[in-house]
Amino acid sequence: QSEQDAGRIAGALSLPKSMMDNRMVQFEKVITSYPKDKNLLLYCRSGRRAGVVGAELVKRGYKVLNLGGFGDWKAAGLPVENK
Repeated sequence: QSEQDAGRIAGALSLPKSMMDNRMVQFEKVITSYPKDKNLLLYCRSGRRAGVVGAELVKRGYKVLNLGGFGDWKAAGLPVENK
């Protein structure tokens, strides 16, 4: 929650790794709403959790790009929004 409170990439949707770990039915419901023919851009604070979730999505046939850490995005002056 503290990461989301710090801001997010403008227009981003939240898909926490904890959902994949602890609420798989909900995770399945969310990811099946994503298109498999488009790239999903993932990020987190450092890029590590985005990589874990991304690996799972790739196994399921999704196209995934890990943007890495949110701080790098923000430092580059790219669009962010606060909750």
